[in-house]
Amino acid sequence: MSIERIKAESSEMKGVLKFVGNMTKSMIFDENMEKVNWPKSRRRNDLFYRLMPRQKGIIFKTLAKIGNKGVLLAEAEKVDENGVIIYYHGGGFLTGNAFVCKSYASMLAKYTGYRVYAVDYSLAPEHPFPEGYNDCVAATEEIMKMHPDAKIVFVGESAGGNLSLGMGLRYKETGRIAAVIVHSPTVDFSGIIDRTINENKDIVFENNNPDNNFDSMKLNTFTQEKYLSD
Repeated sequence: MSIERIKAESSEMKGVLKFVGNMTKSMIFDENMEKVNWPKSRRRNDLFYRLMPRQKGIIFKTLAKIGNKGVLLAEAEKVDENGVIIYYHGGGFLTGNAFVCKSYASMLAKYTGYRVYAVDYSLAPEHPFPEGYNDCVAATEEIMKMHPDAKIVFVGESAGGNLSLGMGLRYKETGRIAAVIVHSPTVDFSGIIDRTINENKDIVFENNNPDNNFDSMKLNTFTQEKYLSD
């Protein structure tokens, strides 16, 4: 069976595709990937994330001394002390940073009432595994010590989903992990997962923008090589 491909007709999806297209415009995932200016690409991506809408009534604080690289704290005026969310941003292990994730962090804080800590971590290719993972461990342990009586929820997307699962496995024996919530997590660097099982269920939105040369499969291969570098 072939994957069902659907054109994005709604104004909302067209807006999403335009946003993603602009955000990835400076990323050329082809045979020239080794020449990508990653600091420049990251600055461009960070700008778009900064422009995303935030929930009202959320207070943000930069806590630079937590972990190795600091965290962003997002909290509502009235906080539910029973739980804490630790969020790990996405970006394919190559881009993104915690301090531009105010849109998503504010949503999590508003609709749960929990404090949300967005963890910053080192990025490939300059900092391959396990540097980013170790940064997450350092910050996570400090946050858990700060809230000894709270249940912990790990949240992340893409690379952050991978890190969320890693933290869930690392700390599951503590009995404090209430949930691990991941969106499109990076989970298979080996290529052994059978991706044809759900072909009849998967929906793929066609990219009809000739100016957007984003190729997720080439990115996955590049990420595997750089993040899991020797």
